[in-house]
Amino acid sequence: MPPVHPRPFPAMTQRARLRVAASALALGTPAPLWWRSLGRVLRSFGRILPSAAASGLGALALSGPAVASCVSMDNSGYRWEACQGDSGTGSSKHGKAGDNVVIDTGTASHDAGYIASGYLLNAPVGYGVVMGGSIGGRGQDEAEGGIAGTVNLTNGGTVSLSEDADQGFLSSLLLGYSIGGAGDPQNDNYRSSGGGGGSGNNVNVTNAGLLEVLSLTARAGRGISGILAHSGGGTGGAQNGGLTGDQAGGAGGPGWSVFLTNRNAVTLGSQNAPLRNLDYAWGIAARSVGGTGGADNGAGGASNLVSVVNGDTSDAPIYIHADTSGSVRGIYTLSRGADGMASQDSSDDGGTGADAFHASVTTHSDITVINTGEASELSGGIVALNQGGNGGAGYEDGNGGQGGVGVPTDTKLAVNVLDGATVSVHGDNVLGVVALASGGKGGAGDDDSSGGTGGYGGWVDLTIEGNIRTDGTNAYGLLGQSIGGQGGDAANAGGLLGEAGGGGFGGNADTVQADLNGDIETYGDFAAGVTLHSIGGGGGTGGDFVDVLGGGAGNGGAGGNGDHAIFSSDGGTITTNGAHSLGILVQSIGGSGGHGGIAAGATLELGGDGGEGAVQRRRAVSDTSPAAATAPRGPGKKRRVSRSTSLYVSSGLPNGPSASAAPANAASISGSKASPASSAPPAIQPSVSMPSP
Repeated sequence: MPPVHPRPFPAMTQRARLRVAASALALGTPAPLWWRSLGRVLRSFGRILPSAAASGLGALALSGPAVASCVSMDNSGYRWEACQGDSGTGSSKHGKAGDNVVIDTGTASHDAGYIASGYLLNAPVGYGVVMGGSIGGRGQDEAEGGIAGTVNLTNGGTVSLSEDADQGFLSSLLLGYSIGGAGDPQNDNYRSSGGGGGSGNNVNVTNAGLLEVLSLTARAGRGISGILAHSGGGTGGAQNGGLTGDQAGGAGGPGWSVFLTNRNAVTLGSQNAPLRNLDYAWGIAARSVGGTGGADNGAGGASNLVSVVNGDTSDAPIYIHADTSGSVRGIYTLSRGADGMASQDSSDDGGTGADAFHASVTTHSDITVINTGEASELSGGIVALNQGGNGGAGYEDGNGGQGGVGVPTDTKLAVNVLDGATVSVHGDNVLGVVALASGGKGGAGDDDSSGGTGGYGGWVDLTIEGNIRTDGTNAYGLLGQSIGGQGGDAANAGGLLGEAGGGGFGGNADTVQADLNGDIETYGDFAAGVTLHSIGGGGGTGGDFVDVLGGGAGNGGAGGNGDHAIFSSDGGTITTNGAHSLGILVQSIGGSGGHGGIAAGATLELGGDGGEGAVQRRRAVSDTSPAAATAPRGPGKKRRVSRSTSLYVSSGLPNGPSASAAPANAASISGSKASPASSAPPAIQPSVSMPSP
């Protein structure tokens, strides 16, 4: 091992701000207070991915000169193994593969003593007390980045961290990462396309040891997780366009599969020593993230499978006690396709947003999350996110890129709370169980080109054979959403004559279903018990056209379809105790059609057509238990849903500006429940707006 010399640590984590596409609901007015509250809750949760993953981890990891080595450490309370492949050179431009990494600590304990920086190659997703990582080498010029190695990390001993030994640079107790090498951001090969980003590889983290953060040194921009497993694709390389030719930026590399299994307690903070002033505090987290496409118009890289299993029975409780304004999550998963890059060449459309892949979260053990601060990012006992990448903007004649898929057809985002486990959370804006699948937004058009199509949302499936307790304002009990991506807007155009581009079509949503065999109870205002949404993406706006001799404005894009939204209960109870807190809200809403463009000029002009509003599918609530009466409820009064359901089931009917609405289907409610009362809130007719990350 090379000598280690004390010196100050640099800041090891950065923040990249992504938005949950499903979080922006551009609501029509008037709307009930509970609906506006949900919009505020989701819109406030704009940042979901810390560190460098949003901008292509390979670029950060491999921005230096050619390097090839592995470094190891097994002292001072740490265990590290990190490898990085060679960067490409003039004689061999392709980035080289990173080595495979295997760490097995046995039953040895690690307590994070003093260590100085200086010899680790890099830390693209932070440092762990026990850490294994592999990174592919960077490509040169038009060549691809290297594939990363597989990472297998197994821990059986206690891993702990306390303030008296904490130097402020650690971000995890256990950390495993595999990140593909980047393409060359300074491509010097004349008139060549950029090299693709290298692929991440499988990451498998298995823990059977006690993990505990007793206390921490507060530091700006810092976050902490008990376990973080991450696979990321490298960033695509830049094109060298020269003066002519049809070059493209390199595609981002795909993230690969991530498997995380935990079989022991994870504790972050305590009532006497809460973790303060952190960007995030996560119990266990698993992410697969594609690399961003290269400039210009590079396609984003896809993500892959994410699988988390917590406990075999009740042997792996997760406990977090924090006082933070960031995010607090007991279990967190993310599968995210990367964004396509904007085009700067009229011969190419904007880069395509990449697809996410399916994900599965299962806990057999209790989860407790307490936050005494004001969470500004999406927080909860379980937070499972799938998001397609956004399409890149077009240029002149090039159309906007298509948005990526949130969850592919015939797969699903599945969240399971089993064996009577309880998810208990405390704090404003801290939700119980959340599963969101959203398609990426279509890229914007330019000049007379059209916006890209929004991505498909994906199937969301929630099974709760346990209990959920929340205590706080906007602390929803169970939230499931599938939301199609918004179609890209067309740009305005002008000239002697011609036509502006059309808005992109909104993406379709898919089925959202939840099965409850347990109890859900919420305390706090605007804290619904169960909320399920299947919402089609809104169509993009057609471009305006200003001319002299004649022309036409662009048509608005058609909205995407909503799909089935289904809730069933077998013996469970739902109780809400705050004002404006519905027991059950189940909605399928078609996306609004985009506005047609405006035409103006010296002759007779034709404005664009409004996009067609989309259809919605079945909404259903079923209960196989005997019915019980539901008491009327006013603000501040207790609502109890016991074996029967006090609910609101609606079907939105968004219209295009020139389209008629499809008729709403009657709410389908089986068992002993009646149809929604005439005093139920009016049907909501939101369009869906997906902000760019």
